Amino acid sequence: MFSAAAVCTGAGSTTLPCMSIYASASGGGILRKITVENPTTSAVDIAVRRATTAGTQGASVDEQNWQDSPAPECQVVQAHTVGPTISAGWIDRYQFPASMAGAAVVWTYEGSGLVIPKGTANGIVVIPAAGTGQLCVVTFQWEES
Repeated sequence: MFSAAAVCTGAGSTTLPCMSIYASASGGGILRKITVENPTTSAVDIAVRRATTAGTQGASVDEQNWQDSPAPECQVVQAHTVGPTISAGWIDRYQFPASMAGAAVVWTYEGSGLVIPKGTANGIVVIPAAGTGQLCVVTFQWEES
């Protein structure tokens, strides 16, 4: 099991993810949990969606291996500056209300999990579904396939 967490370096937009996880050329992943916390008192409509291109990704986030080895195949990245191609529809979506600093949503993926097929263009993104994004705290937990 692996995890990575960070405060988003960009608030994102409906075309620019605020944080993402991508497969590598040689290995994919199975997401087990995504947590998003809105530390602000501003409303934000946030979604989980599938990406089919990489766009221009932000800096890497340090991934943690729960068993200490090997290094992860999947990579978590900060806010995109050029949007990836995003599949239609939402995997999950949550609307944080205003004036609820510290509110969080936890999406868990049981059974076969939320699969990220191998290939550097394959990813899962956290992205504003509508309106203005916020600098949220995002955590991904996954297994590698």
